[in-house]
Amino acid sequence: MIQKKYTFHTLDELKDIVYEITEDDNYKTASGVLLQMYNPKVDADEEAFVEYINAHCIRGILIGITCANIADEKYDIKDNPVELNVTYFQKTKLIEMDFDMHDATGFVAGRIINEQLQFIPNAKCMQICYSCNSLVIHSFVNEFRHHNLPMFGAKAGRSIRVLNSDNVYGKRVNNNGIVVVIFQSESLGLYMDNCLGFKEIGLEMMVTKTEGDNVISMIDNKPAIDIYSKYLKVRPNKFFVQNVCEFPLIFHRNDCIIARIPSGYGEDGSIRLISDVAKGETFRLSYGNEDNLSNVINKSIKGIQDFKPEALFLFQCGNRARFLKEKASNDTNPYIEICPEASVAIGYAELFYTESGTGGALNSALVAVGLTENGPQSNVIRPCLNYIDETDELDDRDYIPFVERILYFLETTSLELDAMNKELGKIAYTDQLTKIYNRWELENKLEETLKTSEINNTPSCLIFMDI
Repeated sequence: MIQKKYTFHTLDELKDIVYEITEDDNYKTASGVLLQMYNPKVDADEEAFVEYINAHCIRGILIGITCANIADEKYDIKDNPVELNVTYFQKTKLIEMDFDMHDATGFVAGRIINEQLQFIPNAKCMQICYSCNSLVIHSFVNEFRHHNLPMFGAKAGRSIRVLNSDNVYGKRVNNNGIVVVIFQSESLGLYMDNCLGFKEIGLEMMVTKTEGDNVISMIDNKPAIDIYSKYLKVRPNKFFVQNVCEFPLIFHRNDCIIARIPSGYGEDGSIRLISDVAKGETFRLSYGNEDNLSNVINKSIKGIQDFKPEALFLFQCGNRARFLKEKASNDTNPYIEICPEASVAIGYAELFYTESGTGGALNSALVAVGLTENGPQSNVIRPCLNYIDETDELDDRDYIPFVERILYFLETTSLELDAMNKELGKIAYTDQLTKIYNRWELENKLEETLKTSEINNTPSCLIFMDI
């Protein structure tokens, strides 16, 4: 397996690159050629790029997205070159499927993948890039996730200033599509890291009402947007997203930690998210700490070095890049130092599914994917790296910035209060002898159930049992 990275600005530059690719002996002898195109520009002739690549690299499979560009204008990436990343496989076959979601549902497209997988022996993993909405991709993946294939990829993004179309690239340019590449091999080894690093803070809250799969209407039976005015002093206005995107909501799903960020709000007090959320899920607010994000990346780097990949794909969330500002490259540079030809995609969301189906569409994370054909080996898949320094050593700097001290204070007191509340809760709502709910908690549960029933206009019932 050999990986090569190219960059270009114009169609003429792309033509020279395509000529070099098709004349390469690796291209002529490869069992599979993966072409990834990631485009940060807002005025590029995407149609011409995609058409030319598909017409002249007939042995290759193209997949890619327009990049998310949501950082402050000072850190705008619209003048960066387009990346065309090529991976030549020697022992792996690539199978591409391209869906236009203007003409299909997520369910139908997912059923097609499910049927195809039944006839693809030794399918090892899957790359998915998409530009459709959360509900579509969620229903799409659900139809074949039982095949226990690791999955990775990204959702297309766009510039928040120009509002260009967020497109996925495959056989065509599509603003509502899904492109899938299935890796079929007997010798392919896979490494995957979900790198987060945002620290949870404050009380645990519950999603009590949703609309669709990515709109939260109520949190703890109050308008969802209220948590931002209560805890961050942020009001719903044109700067709402900018003011809250540095404080992701953190959900725990099995052994994976998933962040969610608002993409907007409704007049009814609801908040719209980039990716899915379910009624009944609990979460906490979080905040970014540059040192912690860096520690998580360093932990991932050590794993990558041990794995020794022949190709490396990086999928970085636009919100993560927004938070890191001028240090956004610190997220990806350590990987590029050990794998100079690594691909880098910046999207609205990152896909990460383990063999057991853990994971989903992520936000505010960086997904690192390593591949190798050097002999059979076990996959290394880590559902969430969220490194927190648990040492008791004191900071030996002469001066510690005020903000760092305040954040450390809030984080520490949040952990202590959480532990204390859990212990007090046990005492308050259970009978100390039998360890079952007492009358106070029974009344509390009844009130909560009736409120939920009223909100959702659903019936409820009460059953008494003498035991």
